[in-house]
Amino acid sequence: VVRQHVKQMIADSQEGKDVIMRYRARDINMAVSIDVFVGPTVSQEIRSQMAEAYFVMNEGFLCFPVYFPGTTLWKAVRGRERMVELLTRCVRESEGRMEAGEAPGSLLDLWMDRIVRERRGETLDEAPREAPDTAGLADEEGNSEDMAITEERIVYTLLSFLFASQDATTSALAYAADLLVQHPEVLRRVREEQDAINARVNAGLGDLAHEDKMHSVLSLDTLREAKYRRQVVLEVLRYRPPAVMVPHIAIQDASITDEYVCPKGTVIMPSIWDAQLLHQTTDNKIAPCSPSRPP
Repeated sequence: VVRQHVKQMIADSQEGKDVIMRYRARDINMAVSIDVFVGPTVSQEIRSQMAEAYFVMNEGFLCFPVYFPGTTLWKAVRGRERMVELLTRCVRESEGRMEAGEAPGSLLDLWMDRIVRERRGETLDEAPREAPDTAGLADEEGNSEDMAITEERIVYTLLSFLFASQDATTSALAYAADLLVQHPEVLRRVREEQDAINARVNAGLGDLAHEDKMHSVLSLDTLREAKYRRQVVLEVLRYRPPAVMVPHIAIQDASITDEYVCPKGTVIMPSIWDAQLLHQTTDNKIAPCSPSRPP
């Protein structure tokens, strides 16, 4: 999936078309997320509809909160409703495939496969797990929350996964591309490291087709070997954190200093940007981007 998008970017660039990295990174990220969470069997038509509905829905988080037909917020709500419809369809199709005995190909398939097997009374090949503690899961009236896995719960979990995997990753990819362009010596070292890994792995694969070799190269083991690239990723996240503020709510009184206790229920907005960029040099200046920095 990633190679297809990269090839298209190269072709567009060679034809003189504008390649806006943030939009291209967003498209790559959405395509990969759909593959991982929903499955590679999803048709291109459904993929396109999901991407369009999600991007419209996402605009609702950034717009002025005015809700009536035609406004951005109104369109965002319609986009969310469309996402729920599409994911519900995917859940039902996955259930049908798992009922038919097909091999799981995504997170959704694995989930539905387990549900189908439990429904049939099959013994699952895994270590026994303790039942979840639901004592704290109660509504305002004190009734314990129903923990049954319903179609609706699966759909909204998938929607949460898609939401969590999008903006921050897209921003990180766009920043990485921008910073590598600004630091050609770093890009050269990243390529040299990957070329060395490719050559070593390909040497042991004999006469396999090029695509098969590429799939072998991009494994978890070879990714772990690329230590310099990992350091580049960590430095990009430090220098340009994609999520600059992450709000939290204090669930109990917390001592911040000897003089101040943060009361329970307080909304806390820590600045990740400030924590990552300041106080890293003796003169309080922002430390420059450098993958050679110790992790």
